[in-house]
Amino acid sequence: MTNHISPRFGRFGKLGGMSRERNFRLGVIIIAVVVLAAATAVIWRLYRGDSSLLRNATFSAEQITPNADGVTDAVRIGYELADSATVSIYFENDEGTRYYFREGQMRGADEYEVFFSGVVDGFTLPEETIQGEILSRILPNGRYQWVIAATDASGRTEEATGPLTIAEADETLPDMRDFSLDRTLFTPNQDGIDDRVQVQYWLAKDAIVRVFLEMPDGTELPIPETERDVPFGTAGRHYYDYEGGVDDKETPPPDGVYPVVAIAEDEEGQKIRVEKRLEIALGGVPRADIFAPPAGDTFEVSATAVTICNTMYFTATVENYGETPIRTTGPFPDTVYDSDWNYNTLGW
Repeated sequence: MTNHISPRFGRFGKLGGMSRERNFRLGVIIIAVVVLAAATAVIWRLYRGDSSLLRNATFSAEQITPNADGVTDAVRIGYELADSATVSIYFENDEGTRYYFREGQMRGADEYEVFFSGVVDGFTLPEETIQGEILSRILPNGRYQWVIAATDASGRTEEATGPLTIAEADETLPDMRDFSLDRTLFTPNQDGIDDRVQVQYWLAKDAIVRVFLEMPDGTELPIPETERDVPFGTAGRHYYDYEGGVDDKETPPPDGVYPVVAIAEDEEGQKIRVEKRLEIALGGVPRADIFAPPAGDTFEVSATAVTICNTMYFTATVENYGETPIRTTGPFPDTVYDSDWNYNTLGW
């Protein structure tokens, strides 16, 4: 007997295979569509990113406590530039006052990272009196809005913003009060008149202080501190002594008017600068010798022997071969010494 069932089952098996093939193709199409959509999104995102001047602007924390205790003293700032731009980083308080950390600084296309410890460009609070200039200062405690602004060559500006809170800040400034010089005219030539300058001030808190004479080209000539009861770098009164280098046989600065500058910086990074004007005149290392004539004695005397109550005269010629005047303090010509006097009797 002939069996016709197998061919019918065979036809069903073929139909099942075609169905699986269609499902497979449909799955491939769906996957392709998903991949294409994802690729399109990535390309669009990259395109949008490339069109942005300022990217990935971040602050690593929303609060810092700038008091040099080593705990949350600073926050890390990061940003990226797609092109060269002028960058400013500043903070605004609730009243809209701006405090600059960076202002108008040119940067090339790159990724940047910097730490901010709460110190911004110097400013003075209302009704505050400070001797000198505040170069940098900690933001007062409070809430601020940070802003990173970038402007390219075409004038296009982009900004990123976020919140930042300053708490437990050590706002005491390294103030140098009563900064003064004991004279305004300085003649460093070892003639005994106005040969040294004393600098003094009262330091409000512990800080590192540099005191120097500033040259026209910006060179700093350090002025050493005089050892006193108050240790270097601690709060209290400090004294400095300047002789122009003449004591070490160095040529002092040329005659002129110079600023004597002191800069104090505390552990938090706050800086204060004070200065006074000092005039230098007749400066130089004294160089003199008893002149030896071409013929005869260097030291001439009127006689080799003298009777009692008579006078013996002597003559010596001093040559100044240096570049600074030499002052004669005595004894003056025609000064007469008695035989029982010594060189110090008249004070010379």
